[in-house]
Amino acid sequence: MNDPSQFNMFPFAAGAIRRLNEAKLPVIVVTNQSGVGRGFFSESMVHTVHELMTQQLTAAGAHSHRDLLLPAHLRR
Repeated sequence: MNDPSQFNMFPFAAGAIRRLNEAKLPVIVVTNQSGVGRGFFSESMVHTVHELMTQQLTAAGAHSHRDLLLPAHLRR
């Protein structure tokens, strides 16, 4: 995804995360964004998308405890 307007959370995700929050389980979002490492889009764009995700989770009464980003393109 190279445009924040393309972000769509799965319909069930916020409710599932809210239930994990209610069960006092930590929620950690980890994303591998090799497009940053390959120059397809900026790291700031990824942070914008993460902010949209946070807003949608908050609106649904849910939250993540930590968001981690791997911006590198790993060659094998």
